[in-house]
Amino acid sequence: MPSVDSGVLAPGHISGTNSANYSFSACFSGNSMLSWIAVIYEFLAPGEAGARDQKEVTLMNKYELAVVVSAKIEDEERAQIIEKCKALVERFGGTITEVDEWGKKRLAYEVQKMKEGFYYFIRFDAEPTVPAEIESRVRIMDNVIRYLVVRQDEA
Repeated sequence: MPSVDSGVLAPGHISGTNSANYSFSACFSGNSMLSWIAVIYEFLAPGEAGARDQKEVTLMNKYELAVVVSAKIEDEERAQIIEKCKALVERFGGTITEVDEWGKKRLAYEVQKMKEGFYYFIRFDAEPTVPAEIESRVRIMDNVIRYLVVRQDEA
């Protein structure tokens, strides 16, 4: 019967004429079968089996929040809205990498009877759950005409 000691197959436990032609005994005990599954899994996907025992690694993706703010409000109010957006990113564990102000631009079509708006782009790193949280809160902000959070490509 094949046995596995510390996750390594001992020589002589696999019979066959070449490495692609294995014949296994059909009488595995419960522990032995689990050991074989662990060895096969480690062979097919090396390095992934041990990751479950360690602390889970958090993924930080790169995102960009595009915000179009009403052109009818004062500069101080606009600055406060952008500060609120930046505070939302940081509140949910994101790290702001860049804030890009494009200024006043003509909208492609009329939105809420407005033809112009101030464009801002906030780039940040965050976990995958953060964009949904940010969008749900920016959605109800006054004087935000449009918003969108998109994931940036790694390239």
